[in-house]
Amino acid sequence: MAHKKLSLRTKAFIAIAAILIILLLTGGAPDIAEFSAAKRIAEPSVITQPIDGAPLPVKPKPPLCFEGDKGLDIKNASFCKYATRVTNNGYTVYYSSPLYDSCVDESTVLEYFCTSPTTARCHAEEIPCGPDGICKDGACVPKTRIVYENASENALWILDATDDGTPIAAHSKVTIKRSPSWFVRNPALSHDGGQLTFEVTSVNPADNGIYLMDLSCPEAQAGCPPAQKLLPEEARMPEFSPDDTELLYRNVSSPSVWIYDLSTATSTLAYASAGVVKPTWSNLGNNITFAISSNLYTIPANCNNSCTPKQIASDSSPRGYWQGTDVAYGGISVVPYDGGVPRTVISGMLPVWSPDGKWIAYFVFSGPTVLMKRVNSDCTGGVGCDVATILDVGSGSPFDWQRLA
Repeated sequence: MAHKKLSLRTKAFIAIAAILIILLLTGGAPDIAEFSAAKRIAEPSVITQPIDGAPLPVKPKPPLCFEGDKGLDIKNASFCKYATRVTNNGYTVYYSSPLYDSCVDESTVLEYFCTSPTTARCHAEEIPCGPDGICKDGACVPKTRIVYENASENALWILDATDDGTPIAAHSKVTIKRSPSWFVRNPALSHDGGQLTFEVTSVNPADNGIYLMDLSCPEAQAGCPPAQKLLPEEARMPEFSPDDTELLYRNVSSPSVWIYDLSTATSTLAYASAGVVKPTWSNLGNNITFAISSNLYTIPANCNNSCTPKQIASDSSPRGYWQGTDVAYGGISVVPYDGGVPRTVISGMLPVWSPDGKWIAYFVFSGPTVLMKRVNSDCTGGVGCDVATILDVGSGSPFDWQRLA
């Protein structure tokens, strides 16, 4: 019996009806965001009935829409995944294509999210990272600031970077009007990156001491005040407390460690001993760690020179993590502030923690120059280490690394 051929209009009607049935099964038409240039994983193969007739294992039905970052969360780069239901030999198969959060530009993240787990749609929204953030790998991360000393140039330099030390822009020199008659060194940043303190040695002894500069209105800028002198010439190696209300420093005339209150402009003796060097805050600012004769010691911050230091390691150049309890030191190891088993990280010198504690920056010699590098802080003995060069700092030495917030 001859079959009658279908007309083009009839074929078109059948195709439209099939599309409508699929849309009803899948929860609606896909959002326009699903057709972005985002990365996608390959779709799984169609599940078919086994040759031997054995039943397929029963798997729980996934939601039609789900996210890797549990909603609108610009802090975590993740994805939104939608599912398409297809029936094959009586079994339901789910196809999925994740849409990964991405950066529209350096200040905006494109965030994918679900409006409901029962719809097969991912939605997208552009979210600004704000003045203190930057988009990196599909997430807003805080900007950070590094300051370092270049002894050969008698200058301090500032580098703004991402959370892992990747430079955002070229480094810039901190202009101090009274240079070159001033020799500036040992810079330290407040934990919002807005204040800079440093020590000065000059041909004029009256100029020597520790100074404070507001980086939002530096002295080289018209209408801005000069850096303010806080402490006399015997004060050295300043470091901001975790709450930025105090400065820790060393007195070189009579070897000792002092705490300077920025609001009252008064100093309190923490500990005095011959040979004490490199004081640093530790244990969230509740302790002070320092070196004496290549050994590391800790005391309570409220010691008032009436306590016995506890030795925690053998080496020098300690640096406490401002939001944690570990101390990095030497070349390079990490130890709890109150002692314990030290963990060797990697070979380097003068370690400094990143603001979030995930990285340790350090210096290494490379021929005639010095490189500033960073490594993940959980690296052990050079194994499992993610190392990158931040900057060639010439003859740089002391430095600091804080966030901009």
